[in-house]
Amino acid sequence: MKFIGYEARGIEPFVAHSPLLGWGYHIWRVRQFSAGLGVVEIVIALLIDIVKTYRAVRLEASEESKRTPNIRLTIESPSKG
Repeated sequence: MKFIGYEARGIEPFVAHSPLLGWGYHIWRVRQFSAGLGVVEIVIALLIDIVKTYRAVRLEASEESKRTPNIRLTIESPSKG
C-alpha cells in the first residue's frame, strides 16, 4: 500500500526521523522512496512464502520417502561357465 500518495504521506514522519531510513529522503522524493519501500516489502513477503513452500514440499517428500520401501537393484554379470 505504499504506492498511494496518502500512504506515502502517512509514513513520512516515521521515515524522516528513522536513523536507518531517513537518508532516503535526501536522495528520492517521498513518493519515490515510499514506492521503493513497498517493492522491498513485497519482495520480502514473496521470499518468505517461497521458503515456507519449499520447506513444506521438502518435508512432504521426506515423509514420503520414509513410507516407500527401499528397493535395491543389482546387476550381475553373466558367469562364464
